[in-house]
Amino acid sequence: MEEIERYKMVGECTDSYRSLDTADGTADINMIIPARFKNLWLYKLEQLCTDDQEIAHYSDINQDSSSKSKTYHMIKDCVEEFQSEIGEDGRFYIHIKAPKQFGLIWEIKFSDLFTSMDEIQKFQPSDWD
Repeated sequence: MEEIERYKMVGECTDSYRSLDTADGTADINMIIPARFKNLWLYKLEQLCTDDQEIAHYSDINQDSSSKSKTYHMIKDCVEEFQSEIGEDGRFYIHIKAPKQFGLIWEIKFSDLFTSMDEIQKFQPSDWD
């Protein structure tokens, strides 16, 4: 069985990654991404999810373990602010401002985020050949 080579999204598919806890208690995440990885990053961000149990585990929020855990899309449900744009330098800039209870979850999701060469090629812009 052939082993698929995996690449860390943060590190190998970014030029810069910075995460800070702000004075108001929010998590402030900024990334600069080479243009060729823009579509891949957008796809990966759309796929990130969490649930009530994970939120309770990494925050001070108590979860009733007898109830069914609800699933949340990180980019839609776990941010106060999400901005993305192509900079004058052609690179892709992402800014995420997340409520305090989601800051650590974002960090964990990003540290566990991998891709493959097949995925990189699939999402590479057509004008990048």
